Amino acid sequence: MATKTITIELDVYDRLVAQKRTSRDSFSQVLRRAHWDRPRGLGSEILASLESDGPLLDDGILDEIERLKGSAEVAPSKWDS
Repeated sequence: MATKTITIELDVYDRLVAQKRTSRDSFSQVLRRAHWDRPRGLGSEILASLESDGPLLDDGILDEIERLKGSAEVAPSKWDS
C-alpha cells in the first residue's frame, strides 16, 4: 500500500486523534470516515436542475402576483422627497 507523508498543524493533529475510535484506529480510517462539504454547483448546473424540474410558478400564480402588485397601495417612503 502506497503512503504519503503530510505536515499538519498541531490543532489539526489533536482533532484527528480525538476522532480515533480505538487505539488501533489509523488516521487513514479517521479521514475515510470524515464528511466533507460538497462543492457548490456551478450556475449552469443549478439552471439545468431548475429547468428539468419545470417552472417554479405556473402562469396562474404569476398572473395573480401581477394583479396583487397592481392593486397594492404603497406607503410613501421617508426617503422620497
